[in-house]
Amino acid sequence: PRMRLGEQLEASGVNAILIVPQGPLNASDSRFGKIDEPGGFAALIEESLASLRRSGVTRSETPGQIAIMGHSGGFYPLGQVIANGDLADHIVELWIWDATYAQIEDFADFAERPDTHVRSIFTGHLSEENVDLATRSITSLDVRSAHSETVEPRQHP
Repeated sequence: PRMRLGEQLEASGVNAILIVPQGPLNASDSRFGKIDEPGGFAALIEESLASLRRSGVTRSETPGQIAIMGHSGGFYPLGQVIANGDLADHIVELWIWDATYAQIEDFADFAERPDTHVRSIFTGHLSEENVDLATRSITSLDVRSAHSETVEPRQHP
């Protein structure tokens, strides 16, 4: 409720559907259930589209462009969706909100795909990880500290 994502989407005027699955609550790890498994994210999207078709919201049989986002422990399901290749031809944006704890290589590989874009917004405790991400994936990455300007990528030695 604090982010008011639905209200922001509606105000933007963009023709899009926002799906926000509940992540783990009071869990010891960042696993996200079936979404983490191969085919899990695709099943979520297929089930969501079927429900939206039944309710008359859409007639679409296939998803359009998809942006996936995660905050903090959301790094794990984001990395798994990318690593598993679910709907790889549809996922065009990756938003990482203070969530570069691991799976940097998966995020960097995604950034190197044609016609994709990665945005990472972070606080100071993840500066080193975001510099690493920026260094690995120069082409389509927007890395920003919540407290400063854009992080300039460096070439790997």
